[in-house]
Amino acid sequence: MDAHIKFEGNITDEISYDLEQLAYLIEQDCDLSVGREKQPPQPGVKESGLIIGLTIAGVVLSGIQALFSALSYWDSKQEKYSLLISFDNKRFLLENMDRLETNQVLAEIAKRPNFVNEKIKIKIVKK
Repeated sequence: MDAHIKFEGNITDEISYDLEQLAYLIEQDCDLSVGREKQPPQPGVKESGLIIGLTIAGVVLSGIQALFSALSYWDSKQEKYSLLISFDNKRFLLENMDRLETNQVLAEIAKRPNFVNEKIKIKIVKK
């Protein structure tokens, strides 16, 4: 399974920094490799290096469980953002999910026949 995390809206230095912190948390706590998507340079402007999204490829089920835990932790520490998770036309607001609901979503993901080929999208929006 691949996961794509993207901020919805205008990127600032602060948001880019917060995304970098999330990437670091995922790399350290989940032992997953995170690709950073950077904002393309504007014509005539040197590359800003602002991070606009994160990509995680080839996540196994245990990695998805760890990713959800890391996202929940990050979300609890970052009160200015909301995380919207979507896959297979289903959407979940992470902050509204308790542990039981999170486990149900993970179980649903695990029993999908094309689990390896699926993509999970995580949108980060400012509250």
